[in-house]
Amino acid sequence: MITWNSNVNFSQVKLKWELVDMGSLNGTLLNSQPINHPDSGSRQWGHPMELASGDTITLGTTSNIQVRILSQNECMVPFGVGMISDPMSLRRGGKKLPMEDVCYYQWPLPGIDQFGVFGICDGHGGVEAAKSASKILPEMLATILSNSVIRERVLSQHDASDVLKDAFLRAEASMNNYYEGCTATVLLVWADADENFYAQCANVGDSACLMNVGGKQIKMTEDHKISSYSERLRMEGMGEPLRDGETRLCGTFKFLFLVITLGNRTCDGFWDVVTARKAIQLVAQ
Repeated sequence: MITWNSNVNFSQVKLKWELVDMGSLNGTLLNSQPINHPDSGSRQWGHPMELASGDTITLGTTSNIQVRILSQNECMVPFGVGMISDPMSLRRGGKKLPMEDVCYYQWPLPGIDQFGVFGICDGHGGVEAAKSASKILPEMLATILSNSVIRERVLSQHDASDVLKDAFLRAEASMNNYYEGCTATVLLVWADADENFYAQCANVGDSACLMNVGGKQIKMTEDHKISSYSERLRMEGMGEPLRDGETRLCGTFKFLFLVITLGNRTCDGFWDVVTARKAIQLVAQ
């Protein structure tokens, strides 16, 4: 990991992870102790400092990073996972908005080494439905894929459409007593015997999934917004009444399920201000 302030690298000599201050102006702290060069204005690098699980790295004055070092056996996720937030938004003024987004990942799924799941849910009118969906959906996927016949069919046909649809149906059935609702976007990832990876996505609502393959941005989801002409046509065809001027789906998880889309195709507000290319750059950083 390299930032403008510091560098975290694995020492092949000591067989330890080390942190080095790279001549930052504000300094770098390890467990509240400065590790930058004594001459802070010289922009010289400090001495390497060994890291251990539980350490806290402070960059500048407000950015804290908790260190967790896993053994090789524990670190089985063949992907990089990152989350981005803006801690300065509150300082820029305004009321702190409640966080209704819940993101999760699990690799591998319990008892199923070849499959993993990534997902995000955005609550509507509260966060409880999003929390429950983020817990229930992976459980449903693990239960369905524990059937060896179903699992082998996915591996041989490279298609998990039925699995994803069934998982959403089961999740919806178990959440029909919730007053608030949520979007749900699930990316199911699996590996075949040759360690080729496959990914398939399902979503309800307008939380999007974007993939970068060889520098090409691929949108894996289609937003379920009634401001979309095709979405309005499809919902009207299903007999759902739409009022003139209505531009937003505000129903429950159950209602949103009516607009599920499945196929090889973050949170909604994010995409209103960030392009696909910029999102890829942020994640890569």
